[in-house]
Amino acid sequence: MITFDARTSASGVSLWGKPDVIHCHSHWYALAAGVRYTRRHPGTRLVFSFHTTSVPFLKVPFVRLLNQAHVTTFVSSDQQAHIRFTLRLAGDLRILRPATNIPRADPDKTKQWASRLMIERAFPILVFAGPLEYEKKVAGVIDLVRAFVDVRARYPEARLLIVGDGSLRSSVQAAASALPDSVTITGFLDNPALAMARADIYCQVTRQEGLPIAMLEAMSMGRCVIGSRVGGIPEVLDGTNGLVVGWKPAEIARSICELLENPQRRNTMGECARRTIERFYTWESRIPLLSSMYALER
Repeated sequence: MITFDARTSASGVSLWGKPDVIHCHSHWYALAAGVRYTRRHPGTRLVFSFHTTSVPFLKVPFVRLLNQAHVTTFVSSDQQAHIRFTLRLAGDLRILRPATNIPRADPDKTKQWASRLMIERAFPILVFAGPLEYEKKVAGVIDLVRAFVDVRARYPEARLLIVGDGSLRSSVQAAASALPDSVTITGFLDNPALAMARADIYCQVTRQEGLPIAMLEAMSMGRCVIGSRVGGIPEVLDGTNGLVVGWKPAEIARSICELLENPQRRNTMGECARRTIERFYTWESRIPLLSSMYALER
């Protein structure tokens, strides 16, 4: 069986071989290409996956395309409920939560990287990773920056690392302008694990989310994690493997400081986070779901 992963193709005419399954991700134009292909090649199975909780402006033609997919997947129950209601979807709708390889950070490279940023002796180190591209997500990063003001008042050596880049980077820089020596926007990193390995707390603070892979990666590395009460985050963090927080900077800061004051709780939470990923969020755990979606069991 050949599976074609249609993420960027807009024409659908240059596929190598003859795929039995086309799996389209996120964008209407990838779905449109898949629909055109399956019309010319009956019997090809078409799957579409939502990643972010958003829909195109022209809902009616998008729904018509979705109705031609054999399976539509969502990263969380929250996302499924929202999009199903918004688009009045029917058909075979499934939850396909993200999976992750467990990232590794070479200790020597991590030490060299930390030295360049002059954070070897910093405590605490807070880390966020994600694109600075979506307005509501960046609003959450700005909430984190504002919360960090209170954290730094109690921990003068604290550092906040924002790993990512995008068209809204300047908004984050403006919010952090009063803390030039404490907040660092690293830009995109080829290996975000370098930053995560140094995190005392990984902070997925956001106002819009599906289910962030960066948070899962941080959990897989045994980091203590906090995440906003939005999207699929509360479906993963249960208080033992991570802490769900609201959007108010004062609340975020209070939760961070309470964790910083209790290293045993942070360590225990990090270990629970690692076990959660190993049990539920590896690629191996996705094989039965993908097999069913792709109709391999027939």
